[in-house]
Amino acid sequence: MGSLAKKPLSVWLIGWLFIIIAGQMILSGSLNLLYPGSAALAEQEEMVYLQNSMPSIFGRVLEYYNDNFYWFAILQVLFSAFMLICGIMFIRLYAWARSALEIMASLGLGYVIGVTVFYISSWISLIRKPGIEGMNSGFVTVMVLGAVAGMTVWAILLAVIIKHLRGQTIRKAVNRRLLI
Repeated sequence: MGSLAKKPLSVWLIGWLFIIIAGQMILSGSLNLLYPGSAALAEQEEMVYLQNSMPSIFGRVLEYYNDNFYWFAILQVLFSAFMLICGIMFIRLYAWARSALEIMASLGLGYVIGVTVFYISSWISLIRKPGIEGMNSGFVTVMVLGAVAGMTVWAILLAVIIKHLRGQTIRKAVNRRLLI
């Protein structure tokens, strides 16, 4: 049991990072389940306005999300609960948890990049549409730069996590647990 106490720092950091993020996602998804219509109702007029102002693909994506808000919240809670379990089991050095976290980090990286591209494209499409109040190029520039900055931080974090999950230090630690 003494060798298990000497886990690499990266195991502790990655495991706890996933546990904390999963906890926040469970809380967020649960609040959305408690108030499934509140967010949509509060912004319904604005969302309808934006949906009608955007080119068809962006409007349809937002409409689909709003129409299925409750199901996305359920999916978020279930996925986050699995992530929480994986984070705990990863700290205990289970090989399947390492693989699951690597897949989740890879999917997360794809999600961050995809959502950022969608977000930037939708903002740029709004500025090109005449007659939309409050959509000047300065405002859109700030929104786009904010999206790029946020995506960059998350992309770097996820890339570093993936690198460490695939690295020899963590693989050796997991294999060492299998030998005990």
